[in-house]
Amino acid sequence: MSPATHRLMMTTDAVGGVWVHASTLARALCSRGFAVTLVTMGPAPRSDQLATLRDVPGLDVEITDLRLEWMDPAGDDMPRALEQLRGIERRIRPELVHLNSYRDARADWSVPVVIGAHSCVRSWWRACRGGDPTESQWARYAENVAAGLVAANIWIAPSATQRNEVKALYAPPTPGRVIWNGLERFPRPAPKDSFVAAAGRMWDEAKNLKLLAAIAHDLLWPVRVAGDVGTDIPPSVSNLDLLGELPRADLLELFRAASIYVAPALYEPFGLT
Repeated sequence: MSPATHRLMMTTDAVGGVWVHASTLARALCSRGFAVTLVTMGPAPRSDQLATLRDVPGLDVEITDLRLEWMDPAGDDMPRALEQLRGIERRIRPELVHLNSYRDARADWSVPVVIGAHSCVRSWWRACRGGDPTESQWARYAENVAAGLVAANIWIAPSATQRNEVKALYAPPTPGRVIWNGLERFPRPAPKDSFVAAAGRMWDEAKNLKLLAAIAHDLLWPVRVAGDVGTDIPPSVSNLDLLGELPRADLLELFRAASIYVAPALYEPFGLT
């Protein structure tokens, strides 16, 4: 059977590294003759994010308002999400569903399902705060993650460390496989400038970028940080430049020009930067 006859359905979100992973994978699959329907959940993608997928042969994007599971720990939106995702599957009739989430594997799928176990709140909590969250809503979240891993035909992780963490926390019935994240070829080298670069959500404890912000004034070179600042903006520091969220091409240009890249993360299961 020709790969051109194969259709995949893949879920993603536009909040962090999952978008880069899913959109890159979708483009690569389409370049090899596959048809991919990319279903976004959570906040809608920005126009610059969607622009990278425009006019890709074989690639469709469906934008939903379904809540991400880590933004809906009690699972209030889960019944609607499972029903809507299953409806998309019935309509497009894929041969495989690739979920970049956990609980959505609990839908009544009619085709094999693979879970991409990139991160989870329990492993995030242990790395950033120690122990497990105590609120009941997070217990429900953990139950749904475990149930999703049971329901999936297979699950994968981007590193052996993350796979082992998922195994230890949720005891899934299958061992999981490690598949490293892939990216498009990096642009050609460029002359380096005298500045320090970092990237990530400033408000995310896992990225630990507030530590970098706190010492920026002591550094000889300016520090440029790309990523969502959120509402908890660090005090103004003359040596610190918060760039906000950048289009992918601009982020790559930042990395190309920086002499030093800093990642002070407490928890970085993805490792894309």
